[in-house]
Amino acid sequence: MRRYLLLLIALGLLLGAGTVIATLTPPTSPATLINVSDNATADDQADIAVDSSGNLHIVWVSLVDADGDGSVDDAELFYTKRSGVNGSHIIPEPDEGINGVRITDFELSDYMELIHRPQVAVVGDRIHGVAQVYGCIGYMQLNQANYDPAFDIDTPGMDPKGFIVVPPEAPLDCMGLEAHPQMAVDSTGNVHIVYDTDEYGNWADVKYVKLDEDGNIIAGPMRISTDESVTDRSRPSVAVDPSGNAHIVWTGDAWYEGNTVYYSMVKADGEVAIAPTRIVKGSGLVQSSVFASSNSDVEIILQEGHPAEYGFGPVVFVKLNPTLADQDGSPADPQKIITVPPIAVVGSVDSYHLTGTYKDGVIHITTYGSQWGPSQTGNSYIAIDTSGVTLRGQRPISNEDFSTTYCCEWNKAYSAVRGGVVYLVWTQYEETDNEIFLTSINGATLPGGGDGDDTCMISRTGPASYERMASFFLVWLLPFVFIGIYRLIRRRA
Repeated sequence: MRRYLLLLIALGLLLGAGTVIATLTPPTSPATLINVSDNATADDQADIAVDSSGNLHIVWVSLVDADGDGSVDDAELFYTKRSGVNGSHIIPEPDEGINGVRITDFELSDYMELIHRPQVAVVGDRIHGVAQVYGCIGYMQLNQANYDPAFDIDTPGMDPKGFIVVPPEAPLDCMGLEAHPQMAVDSTGNVHIVYDTDEYGNWADVKYVKLDEDGNIIAGPMRISTDESVTDRSRPSVAVDPSGNAHIVWTGDAWYEGNTVYYSMVKADGEVAIAPTRIVKGSGLVQSSVFASSNSDVEIILQEGHPAEYGFGPVVFVKLNPTLADQDGSPADPQKIITVPPIAVVGSVDSYHLTGTYKDGVIHITTYGSQWGPSQTGNSYIAIDTSGVTLRGQRPISNEDFSTTYCCEWNKAYSAVRGGVVYLVWTQYEETDNEIFLTSINGATLPGGGDGDDTCMISRTGPASYERMASFFLVWLLPFVFIGIYRLIRRRA
């Protein structure tokens, strides 16, 4: 009898060990890392949006062979729609055998300089896209409800049943060298776009344009910045509050003077209500993102650096209340509108190229840099609330040897959030070329917070789900159950 008991205990231990291995093994998608692009040539600069049904919409730049001579000589935009549950194909359909649909036909020759920084947003069936194309700002719109699997953009006259509703051939603005577009969509479907330009004699003035849901211009393009509030890399960001007011931030002043962050507000009717206001003075190159959580609260995250060393410093949080300003088109008093003094959220060195997404009271931040060790670069994730309190300390998303690939801005991650799940896309070097990768983070409850809890991460290692953790403990209890049964049988005997 004792021999059988030992066998049962051994079986329980084996089952328990197997459960441990299963717990530490990456779960199936969407937890696993998914190669979204996997084209024959390099892909980079991806952006992501999630619709009300939880489906993912991803755009990226791909280098292609336009004339069929076997050499890469063109850069085009590609698009895919994926399930937010498991990352599987929706557009293009799985049986098409391709990862993405080519949605532009620019036939550009100097591909490295002609198409950059695509952005995507989704409202209903409308997919809004904006990108820097040949020094201009190009806008396009797709209708996902009308996608035709027979769509082939290389075939002249092939209309995919209205899938491409507004083509990007007619740029929104081409008055100077336009760059670094960033987009937000308000509750009525209007599209707000900011970008920088050299049109006014400065290297990077900030301009703003507003479109209706059909892509028609209803305000702008207008200059937002002034001669005193520009730099050579403005990289503006825009957010729209529930009343339709556009909140814009950008980097100002020259590098040698120490960069600062400027803020301006444009009302829903297109009137500039708050002129450029210097809200944060930095010590180097600063990149920023803005979020509008309500009509009276505007949150800004930015990164402070040291240009002499080309190193980058902490993520900093600033909170504004623009309604405390007079809103007469004059600069605001930063002592009145800054309701929370700037505080450092993350102190990691060499952490830069900041992006972020606001949803349901949480700001989800991603940064890219070499914070993980020598020659190791990658993206990391941080979560804070609208008061600047850290909900999730800095966590790695990707950690690869990027010494043989494109650096920096091409590789940074972008995020979209729905139902507590954070979806992320970024560029990563894989074998011989850059590819676009997709993963997700379970941030629904952000359990534990602080720096001691890694269970939210879903990447190469994956989290241990509550179900698998429960099974782990139950299986390890089996030997003790067997011992109890054995003793009970002996007593009755």
